[in-house]
Amino acid sequence: VEVLLGFLNVPHGLTLCSKMFHHLEQKLSPIICSIAESEIDKAIEEDVYLQLQKENRVEDYKKWLQKENIERSKLTVLYDMGWQQKSSRRKYNSNSGHGLLIGMNTKKIIGFKVKSKTCRVCSLATKENLPVPDHFCIKNHVCSSKAMEVDALLDLTIELWEKNVALTKIICNDDTTLCSNLKLALKEKVRKKLRSKNDWPWTN
Repeated sequence: VEVLLGFLNVPHGLTLCSKMFHHLEQKLSPIICSIAESEIDKAIEEDVYLQLQKENRVEDYKKWLQKENIERSKLTVLYDMGWQQKSSRRKYNSNSGHGLLIGMNTKKIIGFKVKSKTCRVCSLATKENLPVPDHFCIKNHVCSSKAMEVDALLDLTIELWEKNVALTKIICNDDTTLCSNLKLALKEKVRKKLRSKNDWPWTN
C-alpha cells in the first residue's frame, strides 16, 4: 500500500503506517459509501426512465419519483458476484464477497452488496476475552461463502422492490441454480410480509 501511495504522490505515502492507514480508512469509508449509494440511486432513476420510455409510459416517471401507487417498473439486469479469495468452482471459502447488479438499459451499476463472515474488531475482542467495543460491524453472513451469491441477490431484489421496481429477468453465469435458490429464499423471507403470490418480488 505504501508503494502505491508513494507512486500516486500522496503526502507521506511511503511512511504511512498500517495503523494510520486503518484510521483513515475508517473515516473515509462512510463518505465513499455515501457517494456510491447516491450514484446508484441516480443510475436506478435513469434505468427506470429508459424502461418506461420503452413501454410508452414516460408519464409515469414523475409518479414513480414521487412514490405514487403505480404499476411497478420491470427491469432486466445482469448480476455477478466476486469473492475476496479466488474459488476453484468446487471450493468456496472466502470470508467476504461483493455482488453487483447492472441495469441492461444503462449498463450502470444499480445495486451492490457486500457479504462478510468475519469482523476484525469482534474477532480481536473475542480472542483477548474483552468486551466488544462499539463499532460498525461488517459481519452479515453466517452460511457458506457460495451462499453469499444468493443472499446478496435476495437483498438487492427486495431493496429494489421497496423502490417500486421489479426484476423480471436476471442474467447471470449460473442461471439455473442461482434463480432456483433465489425463488426458494424469497418464499421463505417474503411470504409472511406480502399478501399473495402476485405480490412477490419475483415475477417468473
